[in-house]
Amino acid sequence: MWKYMSLMLLAAALSAGATLAQDATPVPSQPNPAPAVPTPEVVGGNDAALRAFIARYLGSSGAFSVMIGALPIDLPFPVSTPADAIVYSTIIRYGEAGAANSYDIMYDTDETAQGVLDFYKKLYGTSDWTVMNESLTAPSGFNSDSNGYMSFCYQQGAATLNVNTSDAVSTPNAVSLNIQVPGDPYLCAPTQAPASDPMYTLIPSLALPQGVTVAANMGGGFSYYRPNGRSNSVSAILDSARPLAEIANDYNAQLTVKGWTPVSSENSARAALSTWTLNDDTGKMWSGTLLIVADKDANRYNAVIYIEE
Repeated sequence: MWKYMSLMLLAAALSAGATLAQDATPVPSQPNPAPAVPTPEVVGGNDAALRAFIARYLGSSGAFSVMIGALPIDLPFPVSTPADAIVYSTIIRYGEAGAANSYDIMYDTDETAQGVLDFYKKLYGTSDWTVMNESLTAPSGFNSDSNGYMSFCYQQGAATLNVNTSDAVSTPNAVSLNIQVPGDPYLCAPTQAPASDPMYTLIPSLALPQGVTVAANMGGGFSYYRPNGRSNSVSAILDSARPLAEIANDYNAQLTVKGWTPVSSENSARAALSTWTLNDDTGKMWSGTLLIVADKDANRYNAVIYIEE
């Protein structure tokens, strides 16, 4: 599907380029003023109003308590955070019998995603604990963020702990902990860990070329259901006053350094397309595509990296 979409984007871009070539109206070359980046803020109200808002916002999920800037102390095990952590809240939820059965803790830290996972592996590295799942999504393509996940089972089901961590280069690492008492029986059930699929690591992390910023990471997608095999992709919206061909050349140079082998490359005023081959750890060859298309707005580009078997 992504390759079909990529080719449609390319066709649309080339068509738009032809239309523009016939238009006598010159295209402005000066950069648009950078849009203001909205920052989170809370306007108005007082302590009572904020408390009422929180109660209203969370009230549909049953009985709960909110602890601002604090960790729970009534757990069957101690919970901790990295030394530099800023704890925002703990949300405690209660079951029908009135006993606390779920805790959601949110905090920020300057630790990396891997550092957070290592912190909890060390903290809970005793015989009472079993690591059930662990994953770390490395930066890929235009996305410089990494995401980590880890789940623990305590005393064979007395409690479970889920750790989610999102590590962005430009902001602190946002960490959320979920604790259930008693533990989630499904999480504590012995399972065979899934085999690692090389598809998830074949798209390398690429540095932003000089003068280029990421306006939005659009994510991507993978598929096991294509007729010819698996596929994976990442995409982003880029902002830059630099020419499209220069940006494409910078990314092409990085892909070459990362071990991708160039097959073809073509540029127009509105689009840049390069194709590649690459090998996974088993020696299997994959096909890769980098497509960058100029948006209707000046100095904005839509970019996608796609791989398939």
